[in-house]
Amino acid sequence: MQEINAWLRSGKDFETGKALYIKYGKNSLFKSLLNTQGATAYNIKKLGADLKDLAPAPPAITNDAPPASIVTFEPPPVNVQEGEKPDAPTPGAAPTNNTSEYPKYLQLKEYIQTLYRQIERNRTELDLGTNPAFLHQTAKQILSLHGKLQDTWKMIDYYDEYGHFPLVKAEVKVIRPAAEEIQLLRQSTSKARTRLKSEGCRDVEATKALIQKNVQRIKELGGTVKE
Repeated sequence: MQEINAWLRSGKDFETGKALYIKYGKNSLFKSLLNTQGATAYNIKKLGADLKDLAPAPPAITNDAPPASIVTFEPPPVNVQEGEKPDAPTPGAAPTNNTSEYPKYLQLKEYIQTLYRQIERNRTELDLGTNPAFLHQTAKQILSLHGKLQDTWKMIDYYDEYGHFPLVKAEVKVIRPAAEEIQLLRQSTSKARTRLKSEGCRDVEATKALIQKNVQRIKELGGTVKE
């Protein structure tokens, strides 16, 4: 497979890389994507990553001290957290290698392979199935898996580029004292009742629903409302 190393050191021509993956690669689904979709942005990026994984390992390092870039710890098992969205890094910030997140990086790489296997199984069922309802659900499942695949690749690519995963901002919920919340609800209710009495009230039903909701919340907080 030295020709893969030669391709990685060259200009990485897509057609040449495609031929190499079809020859040496194991993922039949990705081979199909390469043949049917061609040089899409996703296929180009994944082709480079997969051929890099297939490339022969470099000669063993004989120095007594390992390079600083090599991770030598044994990663513990962690759970994959789905739904995380990459935030933009701070402009001009240098990449920082967070080795505590490396186990999650490895698990995401395994998760990618699981998604590919699930997609391939569903595609097989799609080819063999005849029931319209079953085919519809299978197609929806494939689309859902592709969405998860793209989200997971974004996380992996982010770690590859910056050495850590993006921070997930926690939602901050403002907790007001009961007396303050009751006062605000009373003010809102009073304004809503004034709107109801005027001819310019645009949505009577929505305004009535707001009043009812406010009154219920005030009672829950132990307050009283003049009817």
